[in-house]
This record gives sequence, C-alpha cells and structure tokens, in this order.
Amino acid sequence: WILDQLPIDTLNEELAELSRLSAILPGYLQQRMHEFAGEVRVEYRTLIIVTWVTFALVAASFIVFIVLFDHSLMRPIQVLINGSRRVAAGNFDHRIKLNTKDEIAELAKAMNQMTTSFQEIRDNLDDQVQQKTQEVVRGEQLASVGFLAAGVAHEINNPMASIAWCA
Repeated sequence: WILDQLPIDTLNEELAELSRLSAILPGYLQQRMHEFAGEVRVEYRTLIIVTWVTFALVAASFIVFIVLFDHSLMRPIQVLINGSRRVAAGNFDHRIKLNTKDEIAELAKAMNQMTTSFQEIRDNLDDQVQQKTQEVVRGEQLASVGFLAAGVAHEINNPMASIAWCA
C-alpha cells in the first residue's frame, strides 16, 4: 500500500539525488575545510602581526619612558649631587644650575640660597676673627709697651730713690 501511494520512479529519483549528494559531500566538506583553514591562517597571521606590532610599540614606549626618566629625573639629581659635593668640598662660589621648573629645581635654588647664606656668615665670621685678632695684637702691643714703660720707670725710679734718700 505504501508503494501504491508513492510512485517508484519518484523514489528512485530521490535515491539517485541522495546518492549524488552523498558522493559530492566529502568533496564539499574538504573544500569547506580548505576554505576554513585559509581563513584561520589569515587570522593567525594577522594576530601574529598585531602581536609583533604591539610588542614593538611597548618596547618603543618603554625606551621612551627610560629616556624621559633619565632626562627629567636622574640627570637633575646627578647635577644636584655633584653641586652639593663641590660645595661640601669648600667651593662656596659654585651655584647649582638646573633648567627645569620642578621640585628638584626648587631644591637646587634652596641649596644655592643656603650656600649664599653660609658664605655670608663665613665672611662675617672671618671679618670678626680678623677684627678680634687685631684687637688682641693691639692689646698685646699695649701690654708690651706698658711692661716696657714699667721697666723703664723702675730703672729710673730706683736710682732717683737712692739719690733722694741720700739727699
């Protein structure tokens, strides 16, 4: 009764179509796999290129960061250290010069002011020491003159006292 409802020719045609599609299916699947592999290969190469470009940008950024760090922080600090060592060695005329407008430049300015103040105090103390030294020398000279005068007076006074007593 099933065969009566479906014509055998239609069934044979559908089986032939199914057989044809079954024969085409492995080639179709293989073609789709090759296309998929090509797409994946392109994506893989793109990701590798993006990864290398990103690595290059990060490396360049790191190098720029290191150069800026050296230029903006390490060199001014080194100038500051060298200047403070020169001042500590006794070169009070040395002034630290920085071309930046940051905290390190403010510190250099404060050290320069401190050196100027120290130089003024040192010069003032040197003047006071010279003045006191001159006063001490003058006092010693006056004491020597007084001692000499006392000796001369004694030498003159003794014979005069003898003459006065004899008289």
